[in-house]
Amino acid sequence: MMKSEEMLKFGADEYDNELCDVSRSHYFEKSAGVVRSSRDLNIFLAHYKKYGPDKCYIYTGRGPSSVDMHLGHMVPFLVTVALQRALGVRVVVHLTDDEKFLFRAEHDLETYQDFAESNKRLIEKCGLDPKLTDIYIGSKDIARFYPTILKIQQRVNLNQVSAVFGFKGGDNIGKVAFPAYEMAPCDPRCLFSASDALNMRCLVVCAQDQDPFFRMVRDHSKALGFHKPSLLHLNYLPALDGSEKMSSTGATSAHRICLGDTPKQILKKTRRAFSGGQQTKEAQLELGADINVDIACIYMRFFMTDRVRYRELCYRYKSGLVMSGDVKNICAEMLRKMLEIFD
Repeated sequence: MMKSEEMLKFGADEYDNELCDVSRSHYFEKSAGVVRSSRDLNIFLAHYKKYGPDKCYIYTGRGPSSVDMHLGHMVPFLVTVALQRALGVRVVVHLTDDEKFLFRAEHDLETYQDFAESNKRLIEKCGLDPKLTDIYIGSKDIARFYPTILKIQQRVNLNQVSAVFGFKGGDNIGKVAFPAYEMAPCDPRCLFSASDALNMRCLVVCAQDQDPFFRMVRDHSKALGFHKPSLLHLNYLPALDGSEKMSSTGATSAHRICLGDTPKQILKKTRRAFSGGQQTKEAQLELGADINVDIACIYMRFFMTDRVRYRELCYRYKSGLVMSGDVKNICAEMLRKMLEIFD
């Protein structure tokens, strides 16, 4: 995980509630801890204000590694839904099955394509406006992006891409070529007619680990003939065991909330989540809970829309007036309601 000071070193700006002026969604409150930092967010918002929604779009995506998705995967899409509703802009989703095939290679290409199709169906349910949303699958929709991919590949040399992504001599050549595929949707000419693409700006919504792709394309955007993309970096949603990131790999399914989980599974998993509460009722009454490490509290900080209830519950839990089991039950019910849309 890149620390905040490291992100700032690479030119990112610490997020400071800039989006609260355009959306009332709790996702954009700095205290929610969902948004981490940004690049040129003020430029994107000024462009939107001057030229309107037709000259702006949002780009986000996912590398499909399984048929199902988990709650951590949904954070960029839920944030994007909130932005789309506030701004009325078009959203472009890029599902990079090609990336997973080249970098992970646990399955054949056809399996990753099936994962992408399944993930596409789930993303379509998350609340994006179907009239303003386009979802592309890397291996199947490459023709749309290929002219820009070639231009990026022609400009970026092997030393540059290896320095940023750490490629070694034993890596397959597909890995070296791939970054241009992820950068390409930042060029509006891939996505829109020539007249519509003119003077259009892109806002990339991504997890912090995707920043290197877009730092690189920003270095070359002017020469390639389009505006530098703006970026909104999101924090990871931690796993149920308290580890840094909810993941599809390197952890058991008990450590993640999957979109296909039943209410009973959600409750069981949540009750086993890492707790910031005390071991006994007496200790909890005396000492209270550490809400900064308590997973149920962190999930409610990310997702609970009733912020008054969230703050009151955290205060009572921190003060020892509420037990860990009660907080976990409330969190499980919140998650159950959230995931109903994916049934």
